[in-house]
Amino acid sequence: MTTEERLEERLEKVERRNRWLFWAVLCLGIVLLFRAFGTRGEIRARGFVVVDAAGEVRARLGADELGPRLALFDEDGELRAGLAADKIGLGLSLVDEKGKCRAEVVVHEDGPSLGLFDENGELRAWLGMTEDGPRLGLIDKNGTLRTWLGVDEDGPGLFLQGENGTPRAVLDLNEDGSRLRLADEKGKTRAGLNVTDDGSGLVLTDEEGRPRATQIVTEDGPALALADENGTTRAGLSVEEAGARLRLVDEKGKLRAGLAATKDGVGLGLFDEKGKLRADLDVNEGAPRLLLADENGKNRAALAVFKDAPRLDLVDENGEVIRWAP
Repeated sequence: MTTEERLEERLEKVERRNRWLFWAVLCLGIVLLFRAFGTRGEIRARGFVVVDAAGEVRARLGADELGPRLALFDEDGELRAGLAADKIGLGLSLVDEKGKCRAEVVVHEDGPSLGLFDENGELRAWLGMTEDGPRLGLIDKNGTLRTWLGVDEDGPGLFLQGENGTPRAVLDLNEDGSRLRLADEKGKTRAGLNVTDDGSGLVLTDEEGRPRATQIVTEDGPALALADENGTTRAGLSVEEAGARLRLVDEKGKLRAGLAATKDGVGLGLFDEKGKLRADLDVNEGAPRLLLADENGKNRAALAVFKDAPRLDLVDENGEVIRWAP
């Protein structure tokens, strides 16, 4: 580095230090002014103007019918910061070199808030304290609130919204547990996940918001239920300590088929539209058996395969048994 470069670097450091020193002295002077004359006397004026060494206005302090105002200017005479107090509350605005407000702090009767703005002066982030608790909002370039985070007496909550402002995802936590909701572009909830002390559950819905699939996991085991467009459960699958079970139901809610696998064996039951068991197939201890019943639920045929030979029993309407065995 040459001598000229080192000198230029030192001058830049001195300029930065002087700028920082100017604002520090200004703020300290205002504080000392109010402290001194607030206790020893008064200075009355319509306004105060602070200029730099070049005679440029760098600060203005005054009051109008709305309340007191403090304005800070850069070396080009552009407004960079403003502090105001009125009937509504207290506000601080920070402005960039293009004259766009980039940050704003407001304190009013509803609570304090902080707003952050983009290069176009559009609000993009908001942090506030309300009577219900703290809130954080994130806004896209079109002015639509896309993310909202809050904490109230029930617990924290997170909301994610689409480009049209429709809620698409909601996550919250309360004393009962945690919950997640996912919605489509029309705002219809399509998936819900819950986790509580009793277990967890997942619900999937159609475009009309009707539950079509439900899966839960509890201390008894997992279970799955599938429903039709009318909300009728048509299929159910569960796994418990006793074994696994599958149930198939018709559109009227009548059980039509049941399949179970337990430690004792495997069984399949088929039912008619009246709920009568018409066919029963099971395999226990390696011996398969099939029972067929009439519309009254009475067994009319039985087929079994034993170790020695198969056997077929046919029963007439009078209860007489006709047995066939090789």
